[in-house]
Amino acid sequence: SMYARSNVTELNNTNFDALLNITEPRRVVVVEAYVSWCPHCQRMAPAYRRFADEARPWQPSIRVAALDCVEHDHLCRRLKVWGYPTLFLFGDVRDATGRHMLHADTAMIRHEGAFSEG
Repeated sequence: SMYARSNVTELNNTNFDALLNITEPRRVVVVEAYVSWCPHCQRMAPAYRRFADEARPWQPSIRVAALDCVEHDHLCRRLKVWGYPTLFLFGDVRDATGRHMLHADTAMIRHEGAFSEG
């Protein structure tokens, strides 16, 4: 796995539904769908690990997770992943006044392509 021994939660058959079924207000999970052989995924991994490290103090409000689409292809098909890496944002996204920042209860943001290390 690209995220072993990091603060990135690895999604699998056991924790997938429980982690992504968010019922509490102001809780979000950021999920990267990846394959280890993908050069874009490999380039993004260090930045995603740093993001997970920086988000750790905010748990459980923010969780950072990853889904290996080779090992868990059926879960990636459920999310309709067509390219790698793909990022998703699940949960209740509200501003400080309680207004929804996005119009759906479960928000999804997709990014397909390379991340710049900057």
